[in-house]
Amino acid sequence: MEIATLRAQAVRRLEAIAEENGSDSILYRCCRELWFEREADADLSVVSGDCANAVTLLERGLYVLVHGPDVLKKDGLPLDEVVRLLRAA
Repeated sequence: MEIATLRAQAVRRLEAIAEENGSDSILYRCCRELWFEREADADLSVVSGDCANAVTLLERGLYVLVHGPDVLKKDGLPLDEVVRLLRAA
């Protein structure tokens, strides 16, 4: 996948998380922070000339945005546990 496409998908997913949980929710803030960290790491990879690694980093970050919040709904884990899982992913 292309870097711009991954970033656009992440923006849409973050908007959905904010809509579902509130833009002031801990889950949204955690997801946003994690995405920004992945973007920063990806930017460093691009600057270093490793675009493939940048794509991998963004794909992993998007995966967390897509599947992480579902853990909260499905497994009934407490929010603090979900946040720990998101950070570990």
